[in-house]
Amino acid sequence: QAAVLSDTPALEHLNRVTLSEWGRLFIGADGKLVFLDRHSNLKAPYDTSQGTFVDDGTANSYSDIEAIYDDTQIWNHINITRSGGTQSIVYNLISIEKYYQRTLSYEEQLTTSDAETLDQSLFLNALYDDPDFNFIVTLKPQRNDSLWPHVLERELGDRVTIKRTGPGSSVLLERDVYIEAIEHVVSGKQWVTKWLCIPTGPTDAWVLDSATKSILNSTTILAY
Repeated sequence: QAAVLSDTPALEHLNRVTLSEWGRLFIGADGKLVFLDRHSNLKAPYDTSQGTFVDDGTANSYSDIEAIYDDTQIWNHINITRSGGTQSIVYNLISIEKYYQRTLSYEEQLTTSDAETLDQSLFLNALYDDPDFNFIVTLKPQRNDSLWPHVLERELGDRVTIKRTGPGSSVLLERDVYIEAIEHVVSGKQWVTKWLCIPTGPTDAWVLDSATKSILNSTTILAY
């Protein structure tokens, strides 16, 4: 919805718009401002993995991967109020029984209607009612030239595949993830890039008539 601004810094308002949309806002590699709406994950190129990263010494091998599994992203009591609207409260009793009540609260959202605010609350409740793994992937491109295009060109929101193998090349882990944060550390001849990655599963919303995104009880989280 439109907002009346008075002495509001531009970045503050942009962040408010991004939070209301539940999208992404960042400065791209070309120095330009990038805004991705909440439906970007369902569209090209963000719905397709841009590369597979493995630990077996072949092309696109990462140096390290750290799995993060904790309760910091569990939200089972969602409380959202839009600017000029009514409060929307959604909660998950099963999740509350498992992890106690954990409240995610936003006010003055710029959603256009109370119905949209409720839809957002329902979506976030489905997204965060249970914990999931996040990953930190470390890349050292000076050891593997095939990594340079990914290190230099990957952006926030890009979808990639991470794979971890065990004895006999058995696959212990293979997941599609979104790059949520990027860090480059350059010191002397050493270049280290780290990606904070979040799983795509919860954000792969239900798409009707799709062979992979309309599977009952699997990919049936409703987007809005």
